[in-house]
Amino acid sequence: VAARLPARVLGAFATAAALGALVTVLVGGVPAEVDVSPRFVSRSLVPHHLMFAAMAWASAWVVLDLIDHLRVAARAEPVAEPSGAPDRRVAITVVAVVAVGALAASAALLWG
Repeated sequence: VAARLPARVLGAFATAAALGALVTVLVGGVPAEVDVSPRFVSRSLVPHHLMFAAMAWASAWVVLDLIDHLRVAARAEPVAEPSGAPDRRVAITVVAVVAVGALAASAALLWG
């Protein structure tokens, strides 16, 4: 059924599912340890399923949106990739920012 839909509709579904996951988490909140129950655990899977659907729809949207360009590129002559590496300072900065962000996210999960 979804294959017959326009690519923009798939993108809209993906956006709606991602927003639905966010709203579900914000509305549900995080309970205290004593309030965690099988019902809470099964209800907390809803955001995971919504994000999975969002990623699947977004992936389909991207492929359908790019399919014409991909067909042309497949028939074209190969193009040599630029051999120049990124500026070392830029590469170090990007790696540092990603590492600090990952550490901050981990710390927030562990001690937040």
